[in-house]
Amino acid sequence: MKKSKNKYSPWPAVALCLVFLALRIVDLALFTDLETSFPTVGPSAARWGAALVGAAALLVMGRRADEKIASGRKSVLGVMMAVTGTVLVLAGLSQLLSAAVVWPSMVLLTAAGVWFFAMGWRVLSTPEGRGGTAMPPNAVQCLIPTAALLWVLIQRFSIIPAASARLGCTFRVLGALGALLCVGMLCKLLYVPGGTYGCTVQQYGSLAFYFATCHELPQAIFELVRGSVSEQTLLTSLAMGCIGLCGLAAMLTTVPRSNPTKKDKAD
Repeated sequence: MKKSKNKYSPWPAVALCLVFLALRIVDLALFTDLETSFPTVGPSAARWGAALVGAAALLVMGRRADEKIASGRKSVLGVMMAVTGTVLVLAGLSQLLSAAVVWPSMVLLTAAGVWFFAMGWRVLSTPEGRGGTAMPPNAVQCLIPTAALLWVLIQRFSIIPAASARLGCTFRVLGALGALLCVGMLCKLLYVPGGTYGCTVQQYGSLAFYFATCHELPQAIFELVRGSVSEQTLLTSLAMGCIGLCGLAAMLTTVPRSNPTKKDKAD
């Protein structure tokens, strides 16, 4: 009986992300001024420097992944994509509540939400184990979420004043970047089923979960508690966090099982 040669597990990367999540929560609760996003103790460079070191570690871990993508077991990913789509639509429509509507944000975020929900429904409706044989939809649709996340990234980096010392701005930019990488990975997963890009799934999925969920999302929650965040910013951060959870779901559901297959047992 032959056993699978794949010994990679995504759980060490997940554990590293959770460690940084705990550190981020402690830092926000005790050592950060939430109104200005400036640290009250220690230099800000130590924070984002450590975050970049953690990201580099995730990239190194992801390189050990098997390039083969497992079929089936993607119901969790479908649910998370549907939830993400709902939050993105709310984030887009919330622009109508502001005095000056930013129409590109409203249109792009709403369209991206519809895409996420539709793709999540497609994943849920695809029979288990047949993800590689289903006819993929039009890949041009990938431009919709890509344009939306690219707009968010540009808006956060250039339109919203950003400085490396303001941790809130820095981690929002990194969160949008992680979400953008995750969208590219999801497009591969959905439109090129059965491909050999396991390393990409693990690396981009972990980076999205790391930056968008473990760094940006706690900040949005703390700002919500203090009442220092607008509805648009809150919903957009929640959407980024949900995209990070999509990356986590993709990581966990596409790793080939380490158990021997029926063919291996026959051998």
